[in-house]
Amino acid sequence: MIELFSLLALMSLCLHFLSGQKVRELALYSAKRACKHAATQFLDESVSLKRISMSRDHKGIWRIWRLYHFEYSYDGEARLLGRIAMLGYSQQALLLQEPGQEVLH
Repeated sequence: MIELFSLLALMSLCLHFLSGQKVRELALYSAKRACKHAATQFLDESVSLKRISMSRDHKGIWRIWRLYHFEYSYDGEARLLGRIAMLGYSQQALLLQEPGQEVLH
């Protein structure tokens, strides 16, 4: 019986990891698209997970909420911080910091 629970726990961790990878890929694509739209340079070609929690979607279903950070530049010298919030597989918000202000997309 312990082996069955261990196997189920391992399978749950694997599924969580795989779904997290898919969400990360979606966040990466959204960040690249936003940088292209804002005529900025997407730096390091990556997003990094900064926060994870649980939240309800618009239907009241519990989903995993993730906050990713990424860096970009307008001039190739100054590095600015961007943020993207994902709830499940959907993008909730994307924040680009412009010189002197922040803009929500």
